[in-house]
Parts: sequence; structure tokens; C-alpha cells
Amino acid sequence: ENLIEQFPCKLLQTYTCAHNTHTPDIQMAFQGTLYITDRHTCFNVEENERRLPIMLEHKEVERVERQRPARRSEKNDILRMSTGENKFIAMKDFRPGHLDSALALLEHLCEKEQPEESRAMGGGYILLPRGGA
Repeated sequence: ENLIEQFPCKLLQTYTCAHNTHTPDIQMAFQGTLYITDRHTCFNVEENERRLPIMLEHKEVERVERQRPARRSEKNDILRMSTGENKFIAMKDFRPGHLDSALALLEHLCEKEQPEESRAMGGGYILLPRGGA
């Protein structure tokens, strides 16, 4: 397995209170590095001397997209990779130009891993152009 590229960015996490419905969700971002290999996308959180590795096989990824932030106060777009119904990983705060590079690379690698019939017939594999929907 070969490392193709790495990008410093933040893993976006949203936490929902399990004990009541009146507490708003809390959104946090964890600094780390997004690593893209020829077979996997990995993210390693590097905060408070803790490590939280995340690894996805490219063949598991059903959708790669650029999203506009939900909050108006947020300025930077988000890179979102979906692996199934309501399963996804989101990263933000890339350096200038890095989000475009990561998105293009992931679109290419993930599409390459999909079965030919799935690509030809649109079998649930969706890629949005870099400009959005």
C-alpha cells in the first residue's frame, strides 16, 4: 500500500445529548491529518497526546462530496465521504487549495474501486462535481 497524499485538516464531530431533547447538539473539530493511500483513506486525530485512527477502504465509499457549512458563521467548505445510509465522515479547515486536491483525488480513487456495472448503471454510486450539486 502506497501513501499518495496527506492533508492537515480537522475531523468534524457533532454530539447529541442522550439524556434530554432540549439540549442543542454540540459541534467540535479535532485537528489531525487526512492520509490518502492507493486503497484507504485514513484520518489520525492528534490532540491532547491521544490518537484516534480512522480508516476507510475506498471500495466502501459510496459518495464523496463538498458541502457548504450549515452554520453561517463557518467560512470553510466540508469534505464529506459517505459509506452507507447515515454513515459518513466529514473533514474541514483544509489549507488553501487542499480541499479541491483531496476531493479530486478521492473521487478518482473511490470511483476506480467501484464495480464496472455499478459505475455504468449508476448503481447507487454518486459523485458530485467539485462545485456542489
